[in-house]
Amino acid sequence: MKKLKLSFFNVLQLSILIIFLIIFVFLLIASIYDPSCFYNKPLFISSIILFFIPLLVNIIIFIKTLNHKISDKVGIIVSTILGLFFIAYIIILIFIFAFLESINPVYNYKAYYGLYDSKDELINKFPNEIPSNAKEIEFYYKPGVMQANTEMGLSFKTDEKTIGKYINEYEKEAIWYGKKEDDPFATTDGTNVYNDSYFLNDGKHEIDNDYTVYYFVNYCDDSGYCNHGKYSVAIINKNENVCIFNYNYW
Repeated sequence: MKKLKLSFFNVLQLSILIIFLIIFVFLLIASIYDPSCFYNKPLFISSIILFFIPLLVNIIIFIKTLNHKISDKVGIIVSTILGLFFIAYIIILIFIFAFLESINPVYNYKAYYGLYDSKDELINKFPNEIPSNAKEIEFYYKPGVMQANTEMGLSFKTDEKTIGKYINEYEKEAIWYGKKEDDPFATTDGTNVYNDSYFLNDGKHEIDNDYTVYYFVNYCDDSGYCNHGKYSVAIINKNENVCIFNYNYW
């Protein structure tokens, strides 16, 4: 039996193989553990399949070069080409996902669990999970591409105890809270920063004086017309036990 000996080419080839094998396993595990992170399921599944084919070819080539059935140079050239293909494929796939998500907003509230980030100031004051007793759940998420805005909206009805908990927390954490008509961040004509929100203007969420608005983030640039900005608000109606959470970044 011929003793296997790793050459420099074999080591380089193996390194390339391991890197992309790790990426493949990560995508596969992520899709199983948290499928809500991947909004376009058919595209994601097909991308895994397409990713697996050249990966399998690379494994076969590595085994054959290791057993000296093809030369090291041929093996590393083919592996390098496949590696470059992998890199280009991933970059293109990221842009395709981002574009499709921007033109196809997500309405499945289960995606909220994949979006919540305790380190993100726009969402970290929102609930880390939707209450188990929540009813009439509405969700909207549209990630921005290039200059487009990113917006997320979540609303639901819950019980009095949960509403009370939110109110107690937000009265301490909000940079301002009060009625819509008293909003200090509104323009001189009474326009609130969240007036352009798609989620809050979809005909289902009319904000009147029964609601209290809690601002967590409010920022506009110095352009004079808020060319770039962001806000994060919770809007609560304690009489009807309704919670609305909305952030926008543009």
